[in-house]
Amino acid sequence: MRNKISRLTFTTGETGELFATEETFYESRFKMWFAVRTNFLNREQLEKILAYIELTGFGADASTGRGSLRFISIEEDYKFPESENSNAFMSISNFIPTDYDLSQAENLWYSIFTKYPKVGDYFALVDPFKKPLVFMKAGSVFKVRSVKEFYGCIVSNVHSNPEIVQFAYAFPLKVRVEV
Repeated sequence: MRNKISRLTFTTGETGELFATEETFYESRFKMWFAVRTNFLNREQLEKILAYIELTGFGADASTGRGSLRFISIEEDYKFPESENSNAFMSISNFIPTDYDLSQAENLWYSIFTKYPKVGDYFALVDPFKKPLVFMKAGSVFKVRSVKEFYGCIVSNVHSNPEIVQFAYAFPLKVRVEV
């Protein structure tokens, strides 16, 4: 059970603002991996970012002690298994395609969902909410004329602060589909 906290007074609100949330707990030995594709961060910079995430936590409830992670290793130049004769891509991340991405697609297989993104840290003290956005779910497949290295976009005008944007790029894997 949780209680709603006023961001203005930092106290609990009126009566009846108690609510339930569902939580999942993993064993401390639980391992997971994630991928980073970048042309502008070197290994030392990435290690500093990961050290910061270890200290502060990751995710929506990091400020309450959730999202505690310990990074074990970084494997550079990992090659995902991809089709050498690709005619499509499958995104392993949620993303928002551009109009151009959609115009180049011959066939699409996808699911969508509405994301209600927020900002964190000191930005949340003024206005924690971004505008709702419709994303394509990870696992979406686009059959395209030619496969590119990236799809999706950075979405601007999502917050009252014009400098805040939403990352909405795909992490595409080259695949072959027969229709």
